[in-house]
Amino acid sequence: MSEWQKLQKFSQIFGASISLFLNSLVVLLVAKKSPKALGTYKNLLILIAMFEIIYSVLEVLVKPTFTSFGSTFVMIVNVRDSLLSYDVLLLLVSLCCAFFGSLMVMFSVQFIYRFWAVSGNNSIKTFEGVRIFWWLLPSILVGTMWGIAAYFPCSPRPSTDAFLREFILKEFGLEVTENVYIAPYFYEKNEDGTTDIYYPSFVTIFATTVTVIISVSVIFYFGFKCYTSLQKFKEIESSKHIQNLQNQLFYSLVAQTLIPLFLVHTPAFALYTFSFLRINIGSLTGITTITTAIFPALDPLPTLIIVRSYRNAIRESISSIFNSFTTIFKKSHGNSILPVQARTGTV
Repeated sequence: MSEWQKLQKFSQIFGASISLFLNSLVVLLVAKKSPKALGTYKNLLILIAMFEIIYSVLEVLVKPTFTSFGSTFVMIVNVRDSLLSYDVLLLLVSLCCAFFGSLMVMFSVQFIYRFWAVSGNNSIKTFEGVRIFWWLLPSILVGTMWGIAAYFPCSPRPSTDAFLREFILKEFGLEVTENVYIAPYFYEKNEDGTTDIYYPSFVTIFATTVTVIISVSVIFYFGFKCYTSLQKFKEIESSKHIQNLQNQLFYSLVAQTLIPLFLVHTPAFALYTFSFLRINIGSLTGITTITTAIFPALDPLPTLIIVRSYRNAIRESISSIFNSFTTIFKKSHGNSILPVQARTGTV
């Protein structure tokens, strides 16, 4: 394994560890320290955090590596060094793809909520109680579509095995059968030298790309409307506390959405494009492995830093811990010098 590949594996373990800690902290703070004005929005924040916790666990179990070769890009999982079976890993790597697809849908739902909350739209009541699960349905459906696309048209098949066999052996020192991979192979070479187009791969990429475009369009549309509503909100007389909270929630959501957009979907789209154009970018694809590993570790930070109630709670906890250690140190230090002082007094 090269140093570049070792760095990719380290980023997966590091990213997952930080993600588990920070997202668990988000769940705890949102559940315990949320202002009452936050309403049912805290349920969405908890769902996003739980989503990223599950993704981090999958990342550690699967440890996918992104690479490209010729007219396909590949997400490879090493079966030989894993404790899990081939079939289980194929299922888990498909679930990873499902999470890729559903992520932006979940953020688009949050932008719809934020706009309705700022504008005072009565439709926000549809997020109350069990009805919130209707808003999760689009994310579940899109994620299911991505997972099925990965499991069937993009899963290993004889023609893709033949195309990738030498590359995987040279790059990773593994036989093609010692890996689970997801690879949309666009142009299949026949034994007579002719090339056929594998249309299921094109349909898959088209469908998944359309879902991302729609989700991003919803985010930009409702994000803009939310921003303009916030500007109008400042012009009317209302609680300064509510205004500040609405601004904090909006800007934290913007930052939280940009992180996976740039670290997950943009690199993935670049891989789609290079593969479609038959451009081999070699080891640079490892950047995608790193960015997809660290995004769930970075994504909770806007919520923890920008939203004041959570930021203050963290500051108070750190201060309390620091004061406790300081008190213990002072007591320990004081006890250690007492005998010296006693001896000095008798002399």
